[in-house]
Formats: sequence, C-alpha cells, structure tokens
Amino acid sequence: MHNEALIDGINRKESAAFAKAYLLLRKEMVFYAGRLFSDSGVEGEDIVQDIFVSIWEKGDLRFADIGELKAYVYASVRNRFKNNARHLVHVERHKAAARLAEHSAVADMAETEVFSILSRSEKLLPAECARVFKLHIEGWSVKEIAEKLNKSENTVYHQRAEALKILRKKLSETDFGAVLIFYLFI
Repeated sequence: MHNEALIDGINRKESAAFAKAYLLLRKEMVFYAGRLFSDSGVEGEDIVQDIFVSIWEKGDLRFADIGELKAYVYASVRNRFKNNARHLVHVERHKAAARLAEHSAVADMAETEVFSILSRSEKLLPAECARVFKLHIEGWSVKEIAEKLNKSENTVYHQRAEALKILRKKLSETDFGAVLIFYLFI
C-alpha cells in the first residue's frame, strides 16, 4: 500500500489502513511514549494504541500525508504526557492535603487528651507549679510566663521541672508519657 492510498484509507476509516499505519509507526511511537512515561508505570504501547483508537473515533479528522499523521501521533503522546504530569501533581497535592488533615486530626486528638489529663492533674500540683505549667502548655515562652507572673525565668524553669517531677510520680505511666511527649513538642 503506497502512502497516498494508506492516508486515503485512514481518512475513510478503513481498518486495513489503520492496521498498516499502526505497524508502520508503532516502534517509533512506542519508543517515544516509553521514554516520556518511563517513570509513571504507564506503558508506551497502551498510549499509542489509545491514540490510534481516538483517531479512529474522530470522524472528521483527516490527514494530508504520513508525515502529518506521524506529527499528530507525536503531539498526542506529548499532550497525554503533559496531562498525566498535571494529574499526578494534582493527586500528590490531594494526598499531601489528606496527610496533613489526618496529621492535624491526630494531633488535635492527642492535644485534647493531654489537656484532659492535665486538667485532672492540676489538682495534683502546688498552685504556682500548676499556673506555670498550664501557661507553658498553652504555648507561653519562659520569658512571657516570667513577665506575666512577675517571677524570674529561673523560677519558671524550676517550677516547670517540679511540675513534671510531681506528675511523673502521680500519673499513670501512659498518661505521663502522653504529657511528656506533648510537652517536648510544644
């Protein structure tokens, strides 16, 4: 089949012409698609087959010669690669947002649990230790606590350490572990 007859057959949607064109362009196009999609798990063969199917399904698509068909397939492979890359970026963004939301929910639950433990344990601490420790858990810095309570920073450090020592003795191992982990990461 000569190129003119081949293109004419493709333009008329003849299956024999499509089969011949596919075999003619297959190796080159599959190699190109395989190079582009090498890290994506998508097979080059599948991409090229899908493009030929889409050409078949587009009733008004016509080509002047084999070079135009080849250029169309090249452009289609490249466009599918770009679309796939955009899709993967979107998927990764979605996964990251989901991980962040999950992490945030777990962190919120842990924080709530620690605040619950601490609210029960404030009764276990001397009043000044409890005030210092509560402000620290709320996110105040040592300097801010010292200024607010009109104490030295050294006193604030000492009262925080004393609160931890008392809580270690009076809380269950699990509850103290939760408080300590929270305390270390705020």
